[in-house]
Amino acid sequence: MASTLTDTQTIGPITISMYERWQQFGGGYDIVARNGSEIERIHTSSQRLADETFAMLLGKYGEQRQQASETMYAFAMQQARNDYEERSDLYAWASGR
Repeated sequence: MASTLTDTQTIGPITISMYERWQQFGGGYDIVARNGSEIERIHTSSQRLADETFAMLLGKYGEQRQQASETMYAFAMQQARNDYEERSDLYAWASGR
């Protein structure tokens, strides 16, 4: 292994990890986002940039997850409204009202 895991966070199915590369392998830091396979990898040369990049990826994938949840909720609510309207129309037709 040419690096040491320094931090890891999980957001839903996505794991974001930061690795410190050993000096004999070029040094620096790798920040990797995975969801079973690698999605994104960013290499930085300093700890400060690595921390900022790690935080940026947490925000990026956290925001995407939040947007997906909001979209699915809106879809489910619209589907429920449509189902209610269909049931109301069917009831009105069947009862002659």
